[in-house]
Amino acid sequence: MTRACVSRETIVKKSILTTLLLAQISTSAIAETIPTIVITASRTAEPLEQTLPSTIVIDKETIELSQTNDVAELLRHHAGIEIGRNGGPGQVTSLFLRGTESNHTLVLIDGVAVNPGTIGGAAVQNISPALIERIEVVKGPSSTLYGSSAIGGVINIITRRAETRGTQFSAGISGGGDDTWEQNLGLRHKDDQFRLSLDVSHLNTDGFPTFKNTTLDRGHRNTGINFAADTRLGAIETAVSHWQAQGETEYWGMNPMTWITGPMDQDFRNSATALTLKTAPLSNWDTQLQLSRITDRIDQNQSNDFTHTVRRSLDWQNNIRLSEQQRLMAGITIEREHTRSLSWGTAFDEHIDSYEVYAQDDIQLGKHRFTLGGRYIDHDEFGGTGIWNLAWGYNLTPTTRLTASAGTAFRAPDSTDMYGFGGNPELNPERSRSYELGLRQQLTEQQDISITAFYTRIKDLIEYYDPDDWFGPLPGQNVNLDRAHIKGIEAVYGFQVGPWSLRAEAILQKPENPDNDRILPRRAKKSLHVSLGYAGSKWDTRLDLLATGQRNDSAFNHNKMGGYGITNLMGRYHIDRHWQLEGRVENLFDKDYELASGYRTQDRIGFIGIRYQ
Repeated sequence: MTRACVSRETIVKKSILTTLLLAQISTSAIAETIPTIVITASRTAEPLEQTLPSTIVIDKETIELSQTNDVAELLRHHAGIEIGRNGGPGQVTSLFLRGTESNHTLVLIDGVAVNPGTIGGAAVQNISPALIERIEVVKGPSSTLYGSSAIGGVINIITRRAETRGTQFSAGISGGGDDTWEQNLGLRHKDDQFRLSLDVSHLNTDGFPTFKNTTLDRGHRNTGINFAADTRLGAIETAVSHWQAQGETEYWGMNPMTWITGPMDQDFRNSATALTLKTAPLSNWDTQLQLSRITDRIDQNQSNDFTHTVRRSLDWQNNIRLSEQQRLMAGITIEREHTRSLSWGTAFDEHIDSYEVYAQDDIQLGKHRFTLGGRYIDHDEFGGTGIWNLAWGYNLTPTTRLTASAGTAFRAPDSTDMYGFGGNPELNPERSRSYELGLRQQLTEQQDISITAFYTRIKDLIEYYDPDDWFGPLPGQNVNLDRAHIKGIEAVYGFQVGPWSLRAEAILQKPENPDNDRILPRRAKKSLHVSLGYAGSKWDTRLDLLATGQRNDSAFNHNKMGGYGITNLMGRYHIDRHWQLEGRVENLFDKDYELASGYRTQDRIGFIGIRYQ
């Protein structure tokens, strides 16, 4: 028997390797325990697991791996978010959040509301994911914090910023089916004095025929720009931001000048600009003043029709820490909106002002957390109205959290409702009352589950009555008549072990009009979303499955759209720490389905690209 001789050099090498290994393990553990911070749920920074309303975050890694050029594609793979689309890229896209109407979801870009004052729903089809850092989705009534249109919830799209010191550059190009090409560039810098970010993206696609009975491709071109700069001037943090999307969309429709159906196209421009000032006059009081301006423009090229919105807003928010257990948030919002439109011979040119005050009290009592909020709105057209929200959270155990909430919300009638075709200046706002119960359970260190039951009752829904319907209360005019009752249950399961991850989301809901017992159009009673991912040292890949039930097409017809299931596959190969190859296949099994009756959807299509960052 002999004893091995171990040199001092070998011992030192092993010690260094052990130290590095322990450091890597420690760093990984710390990274895994860093909480995800969100802003949208309470208008103040808080950990995602502590939010009281149901909140989801689509992070940068998920966005980049998806490689999609469409925000709606990112959103539709989560329970309770459905879309309707009139054809392919760039065509009108509607969002339905928890069974509410398409204009009941407020869309923000960096906290600035971009829903137009002419047609209600934000133009999500024009927002490029290449400019987005993350998306925060808050489900349930949020008008107390954000005002009109937040009946179903709020989607806050947060654009990219420089996060690390120094100068970073990124670039990418991808191409694929339907002669689709996308390019993007990014330049970001951060030091002790200021932070600067500039991102540009461009999408050009021939698309595919809009209707099933047409054969002419309808293309889409979109150039997106996002600029942000911030610095500190004495005690004041100053930030400027500007997001913009501009381009052209081709479609198939009827020319209002000739009444002939055929190929048409329109120019669009959407933008959101903001100046934000932050300071802390006292140790327990910080205040923020934001001045913003949004534009939403559509100009038809084969006729004189157009819709334009310009909205200027002032929002002054104050956060006051009354004690270690209590935090008060209060502020005022002033909006001045100018809308102009010419559509099918009906024109309007309107200025609408609103003045709003809001407050929310947040109290932590041991394992209990309570929030009570309210907002009062003085609106040019419908006068004054008040709304409220109450939420409660209870940490039953360190791994079990119970939540409950009740609240009201509203949507002010837009200019088209009041002054467009069938316009009625006497309309009341659409109002809702919602209730929610939730359970969040950490099953193991690798598994978690959440279950949420919700109920929403909406009244004074605005509908148009055809002039030939003489049995209607006001023939040929928009009226507050319809109602909606929405009840449902959502479940989310997450699992992660090593490089593998699994997320499954499901919803069972019944969004119906109680007057005729009909399910609301383009909303399914049930859907399932499954995402299986692998993140290795060289390869990243993800498989997304979406399955949904049948839907009614419209309140004005009895067309039904069948249920469907689609699968998307995407992957990346890291050549080195800067370069990566990427590819994706949408609608992997080439399923034929509808998001709007008579309109085409995407066939199987593939893309490949290369990226430097």
